[in-house]
Amino acid sequence: MKQLKLLLICVLSTLLIICCSLLWPRFLYQEGINQFKLKNYTQAIDHFKRAEQAMPKSIENWFAQADLFRIYTNHGQALYQLAIKEWKEQGLSPAPFDILLKAKSYLDKADKIEPEHYINSYWLTRTYEGLEKAYAWLYPKKNNPYNADTFYQKALNLRPAGITVRYAYVRYLQYKGLKAKIPELVQYMMEIHPPSYRNLKKEDFYTDDLLPYIEQGLHQAIAKEILPRDALKALADIYATKNDFEKSISYYTDLLNHTPSSNSYYDHIHMGQLYLKNKQYEKGFDAFKKSLLLTENSNSTINRIYTVFKREKLFEKFLNFSVYLQENNLGNRNLDMLVARCWIDKGQPQLGKARLIQIIAAEPYAPAYYLLAQTAQKEKDWDQMEIASQKATRLDPDNPYYYYLLSQALNNQKKYAHAEEVATKTIQHSPKENSNFYNYRAWTRWSQKKYADAAEDWKKAFSINHKHSGFAYRIALAHEQEGLFKEGLAYIQKAIDLAPDKQNYKDLQKRLLSHK
Repeated sequence: MKQLKLLLICVLSTLLIICCSLLWPRFLYQEGINQFKLKNYTQAIDHFKRAEQAMPKSIENWFAQADLFRIYTNHGQALYQLAIKEWKEQGLSPAPFDILLKAKSYLDKADKIEPEHYINSYWLTRTYEGLEKAYAWLYPKKNNPYNADTFYQKALNLRPAGITVRYAYVRYLQYKGLKAKIPELVQYMMEIHPPSYRNLKKEDFYTDDLLPYIEQGLHQAIAKEILPRDALKALADIYATKNDFEKSISYYTDLLNHTPSSNSYYDHIHMGQLYLKNKQYEKGFDAFKKSLLLTENSNSTINRIYTVFKREKLFEKFLNFSVYLQENNLGNRNLDMLVARCWIDKGQPQLGKARLIQIIAAEPYAPAYYLLAQTAQKEKDWDQMEIASQKATRLDPDNPYYYYLLSQALNNQKKYAHAEEVATKTIQHSPKENSNFYNYRAWTRWSQKKYADAAEDWKKAFSINHKHSGFAYRIALAHEQEGLFKEGLAYIQKAIDLAPDKQNYKDLQKRLLSHK
């Protein structure tokens, strides 16, 4: 009995020692995963390397195979991502190729431990594809020892319903010029995952010749009840693209009738849009009404519906729709605003302004004054623009766009000091820093010959949007006016770096150089 207890204590002690010896490498591994998620690939690689080195050699073949697999496969993935990153940022050279070779070595090690593991197989395949492409580019006259096709076949077999690997394989087939294999694969992709149609039609390999295969795959998905709503949505989109709206409506009707409880307000908006395109306006009105009855935000939804009418240039029909909503007790002030906007967009601003005045007469309303100000802006009636936008700011003193419009009205009347003051309020009330607001205030200061202040605003705008060459150019112009030619040269060089073809940038650079 004592010997049994002693044996049990030894076994438990051994297990405890093994568990403790794995804590440190597991900690390092997890740190590597954290860095990998942050896309800090160099740091992740360092942690994976240290985790491997920390693994006790005496137990790794018996108790740590799963740990080693995780280290190897993630080490390989990190190296692959680092190689692709360097390839994209610095161009192809032997350096990314060598990193891909290291990635392959680690993924190979992982494959020996778990040869049927899909994730490792997938990244080993992608690594081989990278090596194949890189080798062909670096050594075009040599026979390419890398061929990812075999690895793709293995990965495809390991994940029969995997859509990611099939997308990658179709792109690979396109690269290899093996286009004959693409249609059958695309058909199967549509069958196993109908939502992939949305991304498929954006791919370089997509052509209308694939449509029969796409449709067949989608019909197979419907027959097998594989995400049938997504399949029906894709079929409706295909026929809408062909301008066959009757057939598109038929498929979308089937979608709405399939598990109606899943229908959202947006589904009915889309159906309404199809009816409008097919000139079935009354049915469109009914569909839009259903969306308004389903939505939790009627104002936002009616705005979206108006956008549909506007896109189709059906302004008169929207006015009819507004009457339909009033008759169904679905009218409100926001609908009245949209009716006003509709008249304005239709090219009849006087009728739009009349509706806005009616809204304001019932109760002063900042958005109504704002739309009046916008209409006055189009008509270049700066005085009315100022009055209306000022009233909007009083009713809603926290809205930066009301101040912005008021400042423009003042600026157009050459009231530059007041325009600058209101532009400052625009910036102060903006929920986040906006380069356009700083740019605008810079112009009001420029008009007053406050060149130093204007330069500071353009510098702020440039710090927010550092790819906007015009900001750097304006800073240089302001420094030129101040006589700060050296400072101006620094900024005009930045502008030229961003837009080397701008002749006015080069002209300013010459002027500034002439003062050296």
